[in-house]
Amino acid sequence: MNKIDVSVVLNMHREAPYLRPTLLSLNACALEARRSGLVVELVAVFDCADEATWEVFRDTALNGFDNIKIVDINVGSLGLARNAGVERADGEFVWTADGDDLVSSNAIVALVKTARNHPHPNVAVFIEFLAS
Repeated sequence: MNKIDVSVVLNMHREAPYLRPTLLSLNACALEARRSGLVVELVAVFDCADEATWEVFRDTALNGFDNIKIVDINVGSLGLARNAGVERADGEFVWTADGDDLVSSNAIVALVKTARNHPHPNVAVFIEFLAS
């Protein structure tokens, strides 16, 4: 497998009603990243997830990701669950997401460009969300 540029760590609990749009937007983002030459993996963290959430995940095509890892845990904590996903991530960069997020298709490309062009090697770059 190629070197992973970005690991998307996606935390899921009981978000079945919101999850498919989230997965589709992350997949579109991964496809755009691939077109830009980036390799993206998905680390799917299921923390105390219900069967409906699992079913939506299994039934959604995620062909934009070069690799998909599944983490099934029962810690009941966003932070601990996220940390478990980050531990499995192999990317140069880690991007965290939640089961109800929607993102722009150029987000990964823009975030990597910003991080790689920053003068300091250890930098955190975050998306600015607008809710209206």
